[in-house]
Amino acid sequence: MNKTEKNVVVVLAKRPQLGNIKTRIAKDTSMAFAQELAVASIDDLINNIGDSNYFDLAVATDTLADLQWFEKNFKVSGFVINKYTKKIIKEEKGQKINNAFQALFNDYGYEKAILIPMDMPFVQVEDIISSFTRLNDHNYVLGPETNGGIYLIGMAKKYYQGKLFVDVKWSTAESFDSLVNNFQRDKSYILKLRDDINTFQDILINKEIIKLHCPKLYNLLLKNGYYISDKERYIDFDDLNISLPVVSVIIERTHKNVKQVLLQTRYKPSLDPDYSGLLEIPSGVVERYEDLKKAAIREVKEETGLDVEIKHDNKQIARYSNKVNLVELQQPDCIAQQTRGGRSYIAFGFISNVKEGSGKATANIYETRNPQWVSLTKLKELIKNKKDKFFPLIVPIIQKYLKEKKNEQ
Repeated sequence: MNKTEKNVVVVLAKRPQLGNIKTRIAKDTSMAFAQELAVASIDDLINNIGDSNYFDLAVATDTLADLQWFEKNFKVSGFVINKYTKKIIKEEKGQKINNAFQALFNDYGYEKAILIPMDMPFVQVEDIISSFTRLNDHNYVLGPETNGGIYLIGMAKKYYQGKLFVDVKWSTAESFDSLVNNFQRDKSYILKLRDDINTFQDILINKEIIKLHCPKLYNLLLKNGYYISDKERYIDFDDLNISLPVVSVIIERTHKNVKQVLLQTRYKPSLDPDYSGLLEIPSGVVERYEDLKKAAIREVKEETGLDVEIKHDNKQIARYSNKVNLVELQQPDCIAQQTRGGRSYIAFGFISNVKEGSGKATANIYETRNPQWVSLTKLKELIKNKKDKFFPLIVPIIQKYLKEKKNEQ
């Protein structure tokens, strides 16, 4: 690693290997795509921050093989992080960060150093220079992630201490808060919140900033159908001045004497990017002249592969018909309407049972991911504490259902 400047930016990096990188994204897409995404993210990050005479750029890796891979593929030098210092911090991540700062200050002689992870491809050289400038008036600079993590740690050599990284709740929603307590908030400059790219929903949320700053990543996502090209956008439901009728179906089963409900992850990145990545129950648009109960059964089959029967089905349904018209009285369990924000849905909610011998729930890769059975206790906990993780339209449907099941476990 060649030192030319007084300041250095180090990317904490590991070689993107198949099956061992971006595992949460791999779960929603594929291991091969997750690997491609990681490589494109690194490429954009290095291109965004690598052209400056204000600081050196390096990578810190766990192994020499990883370092050689980065040197070969991205023409960036660096060092192997684990050969520095004896282990003094029980948390592996804290130990690595401490090792990196110790190497930069004591072995390479830098005056100021900034560490960033490799999954922040939209960081710009201007962000880095601004952070170095903040170190003129503050001991430390810290960048908080929206999930509670940290995307940037900066400091000057004179303020480095190994104990800064002890007893930090790394890789949790409390990482940033516990680290800033060690650093002391009044001595630290806090940068604006940023998202990283760890989940499929992050890809959707950050579409505009990725399009603006990350050409390699954006083109990869476009090529794989996760974004719609501006040139190929087709008719949007939101362009129609109508409310859309949909069915939403709660599916019950009893497993080992425990009542469970099926949840899945919404996955419609082209049709509904804002809400993809959220938890939901099977739902879908009612087709023209389609019976609501038949629509509910069809949607469940299409999205989960399960055969269900609707509970409380009124066999003596009221109806009116003549030579032209047929009108039937339907009795859903409830009706939910989106009256502000999002798409203008009217949802007819039904409760159903899985038919015996229906088999295992499976995801429809074009619409859903990760089907999972959760107990009523778990569902109550989720809807109480993590409503923002659910597709908004189905929240009141689940709340009504749970109210009716309040005496069941």
